[in-house]
Amino acid sequence: MYTGDSNTKDTAALYDEHLQRLRELLTVSKPFTFILDDPSGNSFIEGRCEGKRNMDPKTDPQICVENYTRDAKHNALLGIDTMCTENYDTTTTTTNTDTTVPYCDDKAPQYTSTHTNSPHYDDTVQQYTNTYEK
Repeated sequence: MYTGDSNTKDTAALYDEHLQRLRELLTVSKPFTFILDDPSGNSFIEGRCEGKRNMDPKTDPQICVENYTRDAKHNALLGIDTMCTENYDTTTTTTNTDTTVPYCDDKAPQYTSTHTNSPHYDDTVQQYTNTYEK
């Protein structure tokens, strides 16, 4: 990664310092604390304690998860309070189809839901698949 040719030498030096700090974090040359604040609640932390991949964060002694309720400041940052809801059309068409997972040995049952006419999206189709046990 490089700075553009329109940047000053001072800006390039700051950028290089920042990259060096990131490299040190990647090599874990010294201990550090990483704080992730996600008011949307859509972040997931993966533990890698003692070489074990995909550990449950609840069992990793180095991970501390603190859930909280969003406040007005968080809602403003996410644009929730300023959403335009005039002429909001809540009609959606949903189709559910029972199918099987084609590449699984046991042909696991699943259902696929397809939504059309979704609010906030023009001319789109949203589709998701969920596997379940009967």
